[in-house]
Amino acid sequence: MIHSLCGGNLTTHEGHTFAKVLPDSPFGDRPCFYLADGFSLAQGDRVEIPYGKSGSPVAATVLRVDENVSDETSPVPFGRARSVLRKL
Repeated sequence: MIHSLCGGNLTTHEGHTFAKVLPDSPFGDRPCFYLADGFSLAQGDRVEIPYGKSGSPVAATVLRVDENVSDETSPVPFGRARSVLRKL
């Protein structure tokens, strides 16, 4: 109760799924994390992601899947996380 009395927000601790992916060449020099809620992904799966400032769709390979990640422990700032577009 002290939290709400001090004006703090009580956050929900719902789990999210993040995928670490490696975009295809010529973009594939650095892995990136993408929000993958609603997708059943595994290592080696192929996905389409928005890449770069323009958000152009690019094919990528899933390197790792992290499940039940809270907003506070996400690998990228949760409010700025981009989502996987689709599974290929």
